Amino acid sequence: MQTASLPLTVILCGSAVLMVSGTLARLDAAPPDDSAALAVEEGLDGELEGEQSSLAGDVLFAAPDLDDPYFAGTAIYLVAHDESGAFGVVLNRPRDRGAREPQLYDGGPVGQNRVVALHADPSRGVEVEPGIYAAADPAVIDGVLSGHTAGRVFVGYAGWGPGQLDRELAEGAWLVSEASAVTVLDVRPPADCPTPY
Repeated sequence: MQTASLPLTVILCGSAVLMVSGTLARLDAAPPDDSAALAVEEGLDGELEGEQSSLAGDVLFAAPDLDDPYFAGTAIYLVAHDESGAFGVVLNRPRDRGAREPQLYDGGPVGQNRVVALHADPSRGVEVEPGIYAAADPAVIDGVLSGHTAGRVFVGYAGWGPGQLDRELAEGAWLVSEASAVTVLDVRPPADCPTPY
């Protein structure tokens, strides 16, 4: 098992290739706008100003005044976030609501021909944070869809180029919150186990 802190490569130039230790499939994305690059300057103390710690494993909630028709009202789980960009899936947009169980989710506007599973099986995929793993392996996806593995399956994803998400955060477009396996995977404990929610 590998952790999400291992190298993540996001290449945006006509198409994006997201490789989280080689387990996620090739993903398509539009090239970033040149103005999206975040200028990072070296400060007087030699540290990089504007450098942000990784938010992988956190949930982004669209700010109430976010003026984007696709992302308004969304909650996005960040699978990866580093200097090369960010990758996440929309948690609160089920496809074909009520038509099947478990649900498929619309993970984002990019890569609608790609499928990613967030799941609870520590033996498969890449660990995003304790209890949450990501994979594009068809066997893992089938396991989640058949109910043999706790998790969710997403069609498409949300992606940001280098520095783009950091700039949006600085502009107040997103509110950040820690996540748990219950909120991300919708895993519920047995009925006889009392819960705080």
